Amino acid sequence: MIRRISILILLLATTLSSSLSAVPATGSFAATSVCPAYVSKNRQTNPDNARIVVGTRYPVIEANQADHPTWYRLRIATVNPSERWVDVQCGTVKPEPAIGGNSGGAGDCNTPGLADSYVFAVSWQSAFCETHRDKPECGSAAPQGWATSNFTLHGIWPSLTKCGANYAFCSPQPQQKVFCTYPTLPLSNSVKVALGEVMPSATAGSCLQRHEWYKHGTCQKEWDVNSYFEVGVNLTRQFNDSGIGPFVAKHVGKVVNTQDFLAEIDRDLGVGASKRMKFNCQNGNLVDIYMNLPMTIPATPKLAELLQQGKPGFTSDCGSSFRVDAVGYQ
Repeated sequence: MIRRISILILLLATTLSSSLSAVPATGSFAATSVCPAYVSKNRQTNPDNARIVVGTRYPVIEANQADHPTWYRLRIATVNPSERWVDVQCGTVKPEPAIGGNSGGAGDCNTPGLADSYVFAVSWQSAFCETHRDKPECGSAAPQGWATSNFTLHGIWPSLTKCGANYAFCSPQPQQKVFCTYPTLPLSNSVKVALGEVMPSATAGSCLQRHEWYKHGTCQKEWDVNSYFEVGVNLTRQFNDSGIGPFVAKHVGKVVNTQDFLAEIDRDLGVGASKRMKFNCQNGNLVDIYMNLPMTIPATPKLAELLQQGKPGFTSDCGSSFRVDAVGYQ
């Protein structure tokens, strides 16, 4: 009995010593090798045999020492406990971490490059316009063209679990209530044309693209502004072209059974895809769909694959059915 207590005290002392010697750090760790992710680096305990995945980026929360760290403690959302130690030789840190600062404070929620997942959001424009009739893209007979039978791009939002919806505005640019007062974006002609189709406000004059970039785009470090919107356009077209767009277009002006729509999503984007989504309805109309995606999105993404990697968690305030709003106001 005495020997067992002594062992426990020794293990506790080892753990406390490891924890006390660590220093806070920030940044993201890009895995270049498949390596174990230890709960304790000193004892190399890894009860679930967790490993980092090549090509995936993980938020950095600690380093084992301030000068020339040999270990980083990462946050890995797919394992429990999520905080794990990884050998520095297993990847690279971008940007270089600020070691010794406060990595646990509210400042993380405005620090770029710390996202542990993404949310991809699309809208049904006719329903959006029912409650935003003053928007230039809505007008008196909104919407028009492509947006009458397809979901439109709302945005791609880097997310940090501990911040919730507050992970945003990761640049010095202050938040603006009027979107067009944000600075203009250096978009290429091809991106402007593409956004004009999938994001009606981009050409109508309400400047949603500027708001999306300064609020959300600045919190990621993977893409410049053009690449960021190219990915959004790509995902939006994939979502509609998968079969979901034609299904909803066929039911414009009608009531859709929610379970039938979920089944359509799973047929078009893979079994369980609907379990990574949130449906938002207003006045019985489906307005928005939010999709949970992983923290790493390739430059040429495949939406069906990304949804399989997203965190499960279906929610809906639409009830057992919803209406697909038609052009014009109810």
